[in-house]
Amino acid sequence: HHGDWILPFAGQAYYDAELEAWVGLAGDRDSAGYLCSCDVPPVAAELTNPPPSWKLGLNKMFSKESELHRGAKLIHMGDSKFCLVESLFHEDDTTSKIELCDHCPARRCRVLHMTTFGLKYNKAGNLQITLRQAQACMMFKRPHDFTEPSLEPLAFWI
Repeated sequence: HHGDWILPFAGQAYYDAELEAWVGLAGDRDSAGYLCSCDVPPVAAELTNPPPSWKLGLNKMFSKESELHRGAKLIHMGDSKFCLVESLFHEDDTTSKIELCDHCPARRCRVLHMTTFGLKYNKAGNLQITLRQAQACMMFKRPHDFTEPSLEPLAFWI
């Protein structure tokens, strides 16, 4: 416990040594879909210390307001390189198109967008994307016996 404040991330954040900061998806409702970096709080922080400073990325990575958006995960790949995995419903798919029978639950096609990129601070000190790679995309159907309430993708880097 380093203070009476909350870090600005939604979900997991990763320490990046080159940026000397924690990096994750922004947690504030108004900044959803952006990346965020946060200074590392000092080890000997007092409870009365102010929260560490943080910066919002310049590039919006996804739109959480979209009806198709199901979730997103950020994966740190080392050396200021990251991968964003976003899960979406397919835009041409509705549950009524795929219902198999009266007693079978509806299935919807999913799309996974995976984008790899680098991060750095520009001359003005803002967090920006570098080395953005082409998006990879896969479509799959959710299994009919899928009962997990979370629709966010699971991803990891080894």
